Amino acid sequence: YRAIVDHLPDGIALVDAACTVHWANDRLADWCGACTTVGRDFFEVLGTSSQALPDLQPFRAALAAL
Repeated sequence: YRAIVDHLPDGIALVDAACTVHWANDRLADWCGACTTVGRDFFEVLGTSSQALPDLQPFRAALAAL
């Protein structure tokens, strides 16, 4: 599966409930212009603040359910 996910045209990240990136494919790094994604806040990688997004509850609820 890793080879498939690594070569998808979409950016994909594995994040925890605190929104820390634990894994991301190269496409996400390319898309965000970030050379390092792992260990960083997901929203920082995207170049935005989580506070700029009005409703993170669905995102956080989905992560918390895992």
